[in-house]
Amino acid sequence: MTDRKKVVLDEMAKHIPNSFTYNLAMYQTKRDMYGEDASPWAEKALQQIPENIGRQDASMLIAYLWAEKALQQIPENIGRQDASMLIAYLEMSGKCFSDKKTQETSHELIELLYKNNAYPSYLLRYADNCMRGMEGNALYFINGDVPWYGSRILQEALDLHKDKKVKTRK
Repeated sequence: MTDRKKVVLDEMAKHIPNSFTYNLAMYQTKRDMYGEDASPWAEKALQQIPENIGRQDASMLIAYLWAEKALQQIPENIGRQDASMLIAYLEMSGKCFSDKKTQETSHELIELLYKNNAYPSYLLRYADNCMRGMEGNALYFINGDVPWYGSRILQEALDLHKDKKVKTRK
């Protein structure tokens, strides 16, 4: 982490410690620092994690704690990058497939992406054109997040193409 970023995060911790912005910035910082030594902000959390969990895994768990705090404070005017980051967290953690409340949060974030015009219309048209040409109950294998988000918005925010299954290729 750069010295400048550390200064900014320290100032945020002093002035807006319980805000969506601070918690999301901490999640992004810890996620990007995966495997590096824990920051002073994480030492207290590290003490609560069992010793048999490796340092890298503990670092990622701490990042998840910040994401969970941010999820409790989602603003109505959330931007595309912030919403995408939290949706990706929900997908990576696997929670959006098992937990009803988390599924609702993921759905809410998708709807906010659409409502706030945070996703370009030409990408929605692209996803719609791809899915419109498929037979019912088709599997749509996609590569990358651009068609994935478009498909999710069409299905969850606009109730279109709900008969198709979208799968990402890894």
